[in-house]
Amino acid sequence: MASFPTASASIVTTAASLFRERHPAVRLRLSEGEPDESLPALKRGDHDLAVAYDFELNPFEPDRDLELTPLLTERMHAGLPRGHALASRRALRLEELADEPWLCGTTNGSCRELTLRSCRLAGFEPRVAFESNDYNVMQSMIAAGMGVTLLPDLALEARHPGIEVVEIAPVAPVRRVWAVTRAGGSRSAAAEAMLETLAEAAGRSGAGPRR
Repeated sequence: MASFPTASASIVTTAASLFRERHPAVRLRLSEGEPDESLPALKRGDHDLAVAYDFELNPFEPDRDLELTPLLTERMHAGLPRGHALASRRALRLEELADEPWLCGTTNGSCRELTLRSCRLAGFEPRVAFESNDYNVMQSMIAAGMGVTLLPDLALEARHPGIEVVEIAPVAPVRRVWAVTRAGGSRSAAAEAMLETLAEAAGRSGAGPRR
């Protein structure tokens, strides 16, 4: 199974532990990768299952070779340094952050695209000052006063004490987390069992509900 980092540190770790307890005779191998890496590897047969994400603003293209099972949805939140003028607010509009330096992903993947598209829909082009694909790094940069960014629920399960999290109004961008397998009805019994276990782990998480 392959997964992206914030899921690996949360629902995948929980699912792997449950799976090993229930199916000790099955060898479980985990690797990490962003969807643009893990999904082609899944199609090549390198993995039996991948945990991947997309965004409502930037959804996966239809692919007849893959079958997607929804695990959960996550709201995106504004991550601000402690002491920021808007940090005490219950909610803010993204355009209120138009003059801030922004953090976003390093490549033209969906995380970077979500930030850029969300800001553009709010009427401004974000001034990207720092780039990272690691939400832990982003949180450290926010805490150091280097900028602001959008953070999903799963990333906040390991929340940095130096940041404030504010809801986005009127509607927050949404990240969707999927369990992905090859299409065609060729899933093994072990893959079926892991799908059930991932759904259970997602239900136990503090992230947004499945939908």
